[in-house]
Amino acid sequence: MNYLIPLFSLRYWFDSTPIPFLPIIDKIILFVLFGFIIGGIGCLVYRKMAKGLEKYLKKLLRRYANLLITMGAVGLMLYAFTWQRVPFLSMRFFFLLWAILLAYWFWIILRFQLKELPIQKKKRHEQMERDRWLPKKKRK
Repeated sequence: MNYLIPLFSLRYWFDSTPIPFLPIIDKIILFVLFGFIIGGIGCLVYRKMAKGLEKYLKKLLRRYANLLITMGAVGLMLYAFTWQRVPFLSMRFFFLLWAILLAYWFWIILRFQLKELPIQKKKRHEQMERDRWLPKKKRK
């Protein structure tokens, strides 16, 4: 419980030369950040390898891959600054800012997935139903 007390002080977040993370926290952060990058690459590979994926699902997978790879790389860069103890760039505030940006980007993708994507699918389905009865051009 004593580990949570520093989280509520400004000195913890804005110290220009912070103390290193605990070894177990260090390993967890590294594992999660590499997991982001591997997950993003996995999304890209699945997007390329899967046959018959809808255009919308491919777009969604690309957005998730961009999120995971970008935030994983930026997080690893912040981790490297902390590990090297770069005076200004190793402030914990940047990890807090990184987490806020990650949550905001994820919220944007979820909003696209849950609100905009069904509307686009419905419009596409209605257009296909309407175009089904229209005459087609003859091929020569």
